[in-house]
Amino acid sequence: MNNKQFQMKKIILSLAAGAVLGAAPALASAETKVDFGGDIIIRPFYRDNARDFNSGVQDTKKFTTERARLKANIKVDQDIGGVIEILHFRKWGGADPNRVVDANAAQAGAADDNWMDLNQAYIEVKNLWDSGLYMKAGRQEMAYGDQRLVGNTNFWSTYPFPRAYDALKVGAKYDSFDIDAWYATVVERQMAGLFGAPTVSTTAMNSDRMFSGVWATLKNIPDHTLDLYLLNMDDGGYVTGGGLSTYDATTIAPNLGHFPYQVNAAGAIASKTKVHNWGTRLKGKNGGLDYTVELNKQTGQSGTDSASISAHGGAGVIGYTFPDAMNFRLSGEYVFASGDDTPTSGDHKTFYQFSPSPHNNLGAQDFIAFQNIKAWRLGGAFNPKKNLKISADFWNFQLDKQQDSWYSSNLTSTRGAGAPFAASGAEGLLADKKIGTEIDLVANYNYSPALSFELGYSVFNPGTGIKNVTTQANLVGYTIGKGDSATFAWGMLMLKF
Repeated sequence: MNNKQFQMKKIILSLAAGAVLGAAPALASAETKVDFGGDIIIRPFYRDNARDFNSGVQDTKKFTTERARLKANIKVDQDIGGVIEILHFRKWGGADPNRVVDANAAQAGAADDNWMDLNQAYIEVKNLWDSGLYMKAGRQEMAYGDQRLVGNTNFWSTYPFPRAYDALKVGAKYDSFDIDAWYATVVERQMAGLFGAPTVSTTAMNSDRMFSGVWATLKNIPDHTLDLYLLNMDDGGYVTGGGLSTYDATTIAPNLGHFPYQVNAAGAIASKTKVHNWGTRLKGKNGGLDYTVELNKQTGQSGTDSASISAHGGAGVIGYTFPDAMNFRLSGEYVFASGDDTPTSGDHKTFYQFSPSPHNNLGAQDFIAFQNIKAWRLGGAFNPKKNLKISADFWNFQLDKQQDSWYSSNLTSTRGAGAPFAASGAEGLLADKKIGTEIDLVANYNYSPALSFELGYSVFNPGTGIKNVTTQANLVGYTIGKGDSATFAWGMLMLKF
């Protein structure tokens, strides 16, 4: 993208924001109501040894990010409305503050210094034909359950914007249950522009990657909710020989990740792959006791070798709160997601985590994906004051199958593509199953309903699976024979309005 295109994008987004703001009085006079909200988040970060686990090499990162969100909630009448949401993200002192850039290869050096985009823009219709159904059409955020499979995030600088989907969603909310069904385009392939011809082949033009699902929540069980859901990822029958668009290699990685089923030549993308996830989640409470159990089974077919997919994953959380002791809550958690003991042949057994919130599902440092993992946690949290919460967690991480790779939480590698079979996000093969342990300390303080603070500190201690790696290619960026702790500290100042 050249400078002219940068400026054009900035002008378009500025005009869109101005149109929404400037039209508010006129819209209001036509009995259309427009309410504005949003947030401003300032976050300093500190990281050390995240790549090489070697204190003898300088790789400390210190920077501060700022993100601003402006959201217009439009209500035309009782049942019809919409949302327009614009976000701006930048690093303090990074890039030209008057220039909007995108994350692409040509601008890799400035890609995350200064971003501006339309995060949400959808039309919503409630009570369709007096049926109780509602519809959302357009770019929208989605989050379900504990966000292990479908979620968004407001945390990472590598994710300045929450995950959003170009989707059509239909749902209903009743006293006894809620249900949502959606169909989303994840990647629009091979188009060189709105009216452009396919960039490589006509066979790929309509082979878009689609994400669909149905999520139902039963609410009529006393003190419990039960989720039943089906998620589908369809790679659209795309033939690898037809060529790959830039979206396959880049945009898809931070959004939903490549499939972990690649057994062909390094760098090739899994084609004609379909993954189906059948899941259930039970959440309950009895007095001070709370608990959650989630189970998933995945089936499907890999496009690279026509092998069947058979994987499983789940989690269990149990906690107890002592209300008379500063609301002290003691909790434990176990998470498992299958790996593949024969990743280059036979059925594919690596669990695919779809589109989760990439932060804090498996530790604050986000080294771990919900794939090929067995992890457990012990934690405690308490409120020394009504508006102050302090929490501490200890994590232990191990691979499910040593023959499979170690995957990072956002399915983009923190150390480069070290996987022997080119699975995006894989950290390569470890010496044994023991990845390491992590200790996370977090303090949250609500100064007012609108203003809040967060401080956090995390230490990750590599296990023997990392320390004993003998092949440099298995962990790109790792210093062989080293196992120093990786530290991560952050702060967050958030204003909501």
